[in-house]
Amino acid sequence: MLEVARREAQKSEDDIYEEVFIDEVNQEMLKNVLKQDGEIIVVLMRQERLKKFSEVWRQANLDYYNT
Repeated sequence: MLEVARREAQKSEDDIYEEVFIDEVNQEMLKNVLKQDGEIIVVLMRQERLKKFSEVWRQANLDYYNT
């Protein structure tokens, strides 16, 4: 826990803005992808964003990953 607190304290305003912005964009992307239920969707994104988006996608489809 102490390590997480240290790491968070070292973040700049730009780092925090980028994290919040990316999270909001990921949520919007997820909403739009889920609207296309049954369709094949191709999503192109930067590699830096892929990990965060994959976490959002997994949380939205947790029942699929748990079975």
